[in-house]
Amino acid sequence: VGDDEYHELQLPCDTTASSPLEEAEGADVYAHAMNQLPYLWKKMLQMRNEEEMSFADIAKIIGTTESSVRGTLSKARMRLIEIIKQQL
Repeated sequence: VGDDEYHELQLPCDTTASSPLEEAEGADVYAHAMNQLPYLWKKMLQMRNEEEMSFADIAKIIGTTESSVRGTLSKARMRLIEIIKQQL
């Protein structure tokens, strides 16, 4: 469990098999799932995945430890995957 979980969250990006409509639907599913997470989990995922911040930088911003950030991100990713699976 760790950074490898991020790869589980990525939707398939096979451009030969997916249309723009399918890609948009995948983005909608992801956005809807993100909006169901607690605010802090969502922000931490955005900092890590979209802004590519280090665990140390996230910990400084949140005011916690790197270990806590790693644990919270793991929980957030697992919950995000559960929500996405329910939507599919």
